[in-house]
Amino acid sequence: MIYEGLFKTDPKTLEVIPSLAESYEVNSDSTIYTFQIKKGVLFHDDPCFPNGKGRELKAGDIVYSLIQLCIKSPDNQGFVLFKNRLKGINEYFATSDKNKKLIVPEAIKQIDDYHFQLILEKPNPDILFQLTRPQAFIYPIEAINKYGTVRPKAVGTGPFMLTEVEREISINLSRNPHYHRHDVPGNQLPFLSQINIQFIPDKRSELAEFKGGNIQMMYHLPPEQFIEIMKIESMENKPEGWEHSILVRKPEIVTHYLAFNCADKFFKSSSLRKAFAYSIDKTTILSTTLNGEGLEVAEHGLISPAYPSYPAKNVRGISERQDSARTLLEVAPIPSEKPTLIFYPDGSRNTLVAIAIVDQIKNTLGIEVNLQPMPLAKLQEALTEGKFTIVLLSKTPDYAKPISYLENFYSRNSISYKGKTYPNVFQYHNKVFDEWYEKALAAKQATEANAAVLQAEQQLINDAVVIPLWYDEKYMLVKDNLKNIPTHPLNMDDFSEVYFTPETQQKEKSKK
Repeated sequence: MIYEGLFKTDPKTLEVIPSLAESYEVNSDSTIYTFQIKKGVLFHDDPCFPNGKGRELKAGDIVYSLIQLCIKSPDNQGFVLFKNRLKGINEYFATSDKNKKLIVPEAIKQIDDYHFQLILEKPNPDILFQLTRPQAFIYPIEAINKYGTVRPKAVGTGPFMLTEVEREISINLSRNPHYHRHDVPGNQLPFLSQINIQFIPDKRSELAEFKGGNIQMMYHLPPEQFIEIMKIESMENKPEGWEHSILVRKPEIVTHYLAFNCADKFFKSSSLRKAFAYSIDKTTILSTTLNGEGLEVAEHGLISPAYPSYPAKNVRGISERQDSARTLLEVAPIPSEKPTLIFYPDGSRNTLVAIAIVDQIKNTLGIEVNLQPMPLAKLQEALTEGKFTIVLLSKTPDYAKPISYLENFYSRNSISYKGKTYPNVFQYHNKVFDEWYEKALAAKQATEANAAVLQAEQQLINDAVVIPLWYDEKYMLVKDNLKNIPTHPLNMDDFSEVYFTPETQQKEKSKK
């Protein structure tokens, strides 16, 4: 909502569509992409600019932002977008922390104010998809010069501007009056004047705020009240506090899973990982712990069956088999100290799941596991620094290709710098997996790519590096006067066309 990239993903087709890019051309051997950017796009008004007025976006801003992904830094985890894709970029990255003058790589070239080029090492069918990822969002050098980072003061070209941040409490956004997009009839976007995003740690408290009219929409429901809410939403005459609520239920390409640190002295053993996998009753977690709030039990692989045109159900998953779990434990190394499961609470949802998991492991294997909830930022830091043994995560693809699910497990993409390792934070190294992953990357047709991804995913599941738990779907409660609610399956929601109907209309409707 604050930043934009050159391209974005269509929520209906998951195809790449232009955002800041006006058009592009590809040369005859598909190694040079020439982009034309939109004219008249302005950065947000901000003190980093002279007189506080946002200036026009130019091709130099695109080049600057993309080059930052190719410079070694503990805070940069975006090089994976261009690694092995752009000409000479691997060599550039290798010496970038010593490149004090910031020499521009030959693969990212500005032509004039509205045109630039990307030069590829070889044809790559995924390059436009890479440019839809959040890491490829565009920002001005003035913001970096003034604030030193894109956080906490964000300056972009999107429909909303960041006005206030209270860490772990709320984010306030205001309408960008100079936004470059219009709706089909020609009305300037966005329609909302403000958006207030609140981080309420308890979903039951959040639901009370919703019923009291203090918030107009909420993602996910309290598991403890899920069945009750589903019953209420099916009623023709709803009880007090629910009269103007609507339950939105849409597909969501999200998988919840456990993952192991394969560099851990105990969990580097696939036997121990498999013993844990066989001890977990996924059906009970979804049906009882979560009261059915989800799409289905993850009986297959990491890639959700909600993903279109991918044969996700062809992957043979690992289901609960307590006898097999105990048999494997006889040959596996037994942890001499309690392993720890780290997780982000996400209201009560992940907490309830984490408690259920450690109970199942203890009951089946007799192994006690510590629980350690963490704020999201601290959890991400623990992953990159390798300070974890087991982690509860959810996976939404960064871009609209099935292979994006597997990027964090490809060992030849792994980068270690100043005590941090990414994107392969799980330290998984398997030659067979890597070879299938590379075949998928090189595939020219979707069917060929999917076949290779399927083999790589099967290897990942066979090694029990991850334990898929359940595939999710999106549940939202919204007030009935809030219209055009976005439901992007990759959670790349665009609120620019969301609007409220007048309050008088809502009152008239409630009288009928």
